[in-house]
Amino acid sequence: MLTIPEYESLENYFQVPNDPTLVNYVSFNNQIEDIFTEKDLEKNPTKTLRAFNAPSILDPKDVLNAEEEQTLHAILLRLAE
Repeated sequence: MLTIPEYESLENYFQVPNDPTLVNYVSFNNQIEDIFTEKDLEKNPTKTLRAFNAPSILDPKDVLNAEEEQTLHAILLRLAE
C-alpha cells in the first residue's frame, strides 16, 4: 500500500505538462512493463533479458546514524515481544 506522499510523487512524476489533473498512463504502464519484460520479445523469443536494476529512491538524508540504528533495533525487538 502506498502512502499519500508516494501517490503524490507518482502523480507529479507522470503528470501531463499542460494539464496537471491528468497523468501519462502510457508512460507509467511502459515503465512498469519494463520491469518484467521487453517490447520485442515476441519477435525474438530466444533473447536473453537483462536484469532489472531498480533506481534508488532512497534519500541520503534519510539514512540513520549509528545511534538511531541502535534505537530502531531496540524498538523493533520490543515490538516483536
